[in-house]
Amino acid sequence: MNGSREHSPEPLDLRQAEAGDIEEIARLDGGSLDPAWSRSTYERELERHDALVLVAFIDRRLAGFIAVRLSTSPAEILRLAVAPRRRRQGLGRRLVHTAILHLAARGIDRCWLELREDNVEARALYASLGFRASGRRAGYYPDGAAAVLMARDGL
Repeated sequence: MNGSREHSPEPLDLRQAEAGDIEEIARLDGGSLDPAWSRSTYERELERHDALVLVAFIDRRLAGFIAVRLSTSPAEILRLAVAPRRRRQGLGRRLVHTAILHLAARGIDRCWLELREDNVEARALYASLGFRASGRRAGYYPDGAAAVLMARDGL
């Protein structure tokens, strides 16, 4: 990452998602992740007692979000997206770090995720945060791309 752009100078509002955030979350998801989750999927996720969805707003606009499932042991990062104009500014790192702090506060000491094998930037981000490759799923995505499993112990 470019150190000069590591942190955004604008004030950041980082908090747990609320029902009023769903439309923006679904819009960012649809423009960033494939396959996208629907609005109703996010509604159900926010209703779950074992889900953590954090949102980051800059200038009252959604800049990024992370969704984590706490019911599994270890916890699973399900979604992470940052608005295109906010990428490479450290926001994804901050979202993951904040989620890890929430997990640790709940006594969860391990977290994992799946991501596209060809998503080099995301793999580097997670590796820099202590995640290590722990497996591979060939042909996991609809286009035939493989998924890499990454995990972090000792949150």
